Amino acid sequence: MSNILGFDFGINKIGLAIGNTITCNANPLGIIRSRNSKPNWDEITKVIEEWGPSLFIVGQPIVDNNNDIIIKKAKLFADELSEKYNIKYELVDESYSSIEAYSQYKNLRQHGYKKLNNIDHLAAKIILERWLISHKKSL
Repeated sequence: MSNILGFDFGINKIGLAIGNTITCNANPLGIIRSRNSKPNWDEITKVIEEWGPSLFIVGQPIVDNNNDIIIKKAKLFADELSEKYNIKYELVDESYSSIEAYSQYKNLRQHGYKKLNNIDHLAAKIILERWLISHKKSL
């Protein structure tokens, strides 16, 4: 079994999810808030040490003129993540992951879950599951 760590990168916060290659499922882990618009590497290190991933999956915003800054920052984050921890990464199209995460959030609320602060960890789960599903035959 190999753990894979998924990231929904944002300038102010980063959603995290963990998945594995046997079940091809992912679970949300939580959110790490950035410090001065920079990733909180101490918190990220704790998660990596706990889960020991063999691969990072980072959500890549779709290319459009309104998202140029976030597209570049997400790629820079993935590059820095890989270099810092010596673990490869793959970028995954994160299109509509926030919309899908919000839908899951509403469903969780209807089933009695307490208020969730935001949906970034659910978006990370969706992004990671997309990768797991698309690579299932080769895992």
